[in-house]
Amino acid sequence: MEFDSKCSDDIIADVYSDLRSNFHSARFDLDTILAKIFSKRGKGIRPVFMCLMAKMAGGSWENVRKAAMIIEAIHLASLLHDDVLDGADIRRGDTTLNAQYSDKVSILFGDHIFVNAIIMTNQLRHTGAVSVIHNAVKRMVEGEICDTLKGDVITEDAYIRIIGDKTASLFAASGELGMILSGADDEKKVLARELGELLGTAFQIIDDTLDYNGDAEKMGKPTFLDVTSNTMTLPLIYSLRDMNADEIQLFLAENANSTENILELVKQNGGIEYANNRAREFSDKGREIMSRFKNKEAYDMFGHFFEMLMKRHF
Repeated sequence: MEFDSKCSDDIIADVYSDLRSNFHSARFDLDTILAKIFSKRGKGIRPVFMCLMAKMAGGSWENVRKAAMIIEAIHLASLLHDDVLDGADIRRGDTTLNAQYSDKVSILFGDHIFVNAIIMTNQLRHTGAVSVIHNAVKRMVEGEICDTLKGDVITEDAYIRIIGDKTASLFAASGELGMILSGADDEKKVLARELGELLGTAFQIIDDTLDYNGDAEKMGKPTFLDVTSNTMTLPLIYSLRDMNADEIQLFLAENANSTENILELVKQNGGIEYANNRAREFSDKGREIMSRFKNKEAYDMFGHFFEMLMKRHF
């Protein structure tokens, strides 16, 4: 049971092939846009994680392949909505749907993929797996709502809760699905869910940190999106920790059009280093959970998986 980039490449290829087949439309105009959406492969971390958990439980990729496609479809639908909310014009190195067509088109295709993915959960023929997906989606949507309704100023605890709901929910579901569909016992299901929660939280912290110091070309999207939209993520939250709410609002207002000033503040106050260390803490907790499986081969495999995640080699 090995894990390497070739393993992840094969899984992602399968998932995007399945997406194209299962979300095909007889209407040429719809199918043309669906083909565009599925032509740009993502990192596929959720399907890869689900596959690894299945193998941990003695299952195989085929046990979870349908569920992995559904989770990736839900993720893609959320990205189509996010691009509208964020006003993004580049995603995975290509023009976003909202930029090429309109916000309305992007939202409607997000809805189309999302609804069909939920319908496809019935094909899993496992009530437990269907329930896991439904609960994850409910949590994800509620997290997005809470993020939208929050004020300009946010604490680190609130930030962790929000990314837990928005991002870690699908990771936690992926871990649990890997176990459920491979016949694992309840204890392993719980551990897999906890592991996914930690993995998803670490991933989102890293992603938010890369908004400050990432390579736009490698990421396939612009940097400073959070900064320009006044979205407070962990590097900035930590850097503003000594200011009260009024001072933070004043700083954000005065620097609304100055990414340079915000980036300088984050660098001076060690915001990027702090966020990376927090991500490492979550991944280390994940390693501790892995040790409970008492499987050295699996522990080493996930150690490599976490390192790839931390270095974003997907």
